[in-house]
Amino acid sequence: MDDFVDEDEIQDPIPLQEQDQNFINNAPAIAEPAAAFALAPGLVSIDTPIIYGTRVGASLYSVGTLSLPIKFDGEIENVPTFVDGLLARARDMRWTHAQSSKCAVSVIRNGYPLVLNLIEGYGRFTIVEYRVHVMTYYNQATRTAQYSKMMYYCILNTITESANNRVINEQH
Repeated sequence: MDDFVDEDEIQDPIPLQEQDQNFINNAPAIAEPAAAFALAPGLVSIDTPIIYGTRVGASLYSVGTLSLPIKFDGEIENVPTFVDGLLARARDMRWTHAQSSKCAVSVIRNGYPLVLNLIEGYGRFTIVEYRVHVMTYYNQATRTAQYSKMMYYCILNTITESANNRVINEQH
């Protein structure tokens, strides 16, 4: 009859909340990864694709695609203001080339490689040259593809309806 336990020997069970708290209090410390220093969120971990399913990834996308502070109406006299604003966003979001702080587009012209700045070099390369460049990262899981799409939506959100209509009419 050793299987029986005297009622005086039974201890009250520890409530689950208290058990959980005891586990948390006594759990080994997990080292936090060292925080990466950067001057802007887009400058952290620039070699890996952004995971948009995370709060940080979604935030980067939201910030990157926001309209610039000054809307662009497409008028030639307002191009410098638009370019300055877009370059500032490009630097903060790291859409620029790592070494040159330029939005580099590599093209082959007359058999020679040429690197042009997408923003400051507007009108200096053809749509075909730009499309060839885009095909180097199109539909690939890269930061470059993500940056390209963010920049596109930033521009689209920044231009006025009349400027957008002019772009659409030029495409047709």
